[in-house]
Amino acid sequence: MGLSLVRAGFCAAVSAVAVSHRFAGKRRLERLASAVKGEGRTAKDPQRRPSELDGMSESSEATADRDVETPADPNPVDASIKALLREVPQALFRLARRPLPEVITFEDTVINLPERRADHVFIVGAATDPRQGALYVEYQLKPDPRRLLEWQYKRAALGLRLEIPVVLLAIYLEKGGRATFPDRAADEVWGIENEFRFTAVRLWEHAGRIRSGELWELAPCWFCVKIALASKPCARNWS
Repeated sequence: MGLSLVRAGFCAAVSAVAVSHRFAGKRRLERLASAVKGEGRTAKDPQRRPSELDGMSESSEATADRDVETPADPNPVDASIKALLREVPQALFRLARRPLPEVITFEDTVINLPERRADHVFIVGAATDPRQGALYVEYQLKPDPRRLLEWQYKRAALGLRLEIPVVLLAIYLEKGGRATFPDRAADEVWGIENEFRFTAVRLWEHAGRIRSGELWELAPCWFCVKIALASKPCARNWS
């Protein structure tokens, strides 16, 4: 009996979404026709279903309508789920058993970011090797928490472009008077957490290995860092 009710509810929800899509498309055509005739409306559509989110801005509503009217994913189930949860995003927090926010607004789902460049990207392993991956390297003279978001973005972008696993290796070049050299970035929003972890190497901790000749290839880098620290303009170029 319970399963039948769930199925009936889902079918009704999908039907409601389909109807919503149809009427949303009709309203869009009507607005377009009015705009062509010079009679475009600037007020909210009086026939629009009231949102369950009080205080949602008109621009946010327009963004949300655009997401429903022109779904990017042709999968009908995916599009229906997006449309349904757009109306009740609070349910996502209840589903995750997290505190319920008082205000939720919609943001444009388009991601359009400027170009970024990695310090180094090395492909590790032959194309026929199932272990093949990419080593993405960033060098930092001093830690900058603002770079952590850029590193996450660049690692993800490289993964999408190369279509192989991509791992980040951050090399901190000089300790100075600093005590913290991050090897992770964590964010929390109303109890929902994300964490990005990566391998970090502190070059000064391996000074003995460099001097002993074990890592003789890195000796020029070590001396370059020391020279850079003696010149403020040069040091800025390393940051």
